[in-house]
Amino acid sequence: MGTSSLSKNNLERTNVLVELIREIGAVDEDDLDFSVTVDLFDYGYLDSFGIVELITLAQEKFGTDLSDTDFYGGDVRTIEKISSHIGELLSQENADG
Repeated sequence: MGTSSLSKNNLERTNVLVELIREIGAVDEDDLDFSVTVDLFDYGYLDSFGIVELITLAQEKFGTDLSDTDFYGGDVRTIEKISSHIGELLSQENADG
């Protein structure tokens, strides 16, 4: 798998997360603050209920185990970081068999 495949997978994951978070947080299409690098908690796009919903939907979409501890206590607070974290989990799961 080349770098372009990894980048494509990350982009696809990121796009799916953008749509999920837009739906969960009722984010308008014209919200200028919303981006893949904005802190989702500080800007109010996700709260404790939203993160539970995101975990459930992301597990269904990506087939990996996430927990709320992945989001609290770390720097997994942006769409970009969440996408990378999921990619790391998927890589670990694939390596483990």
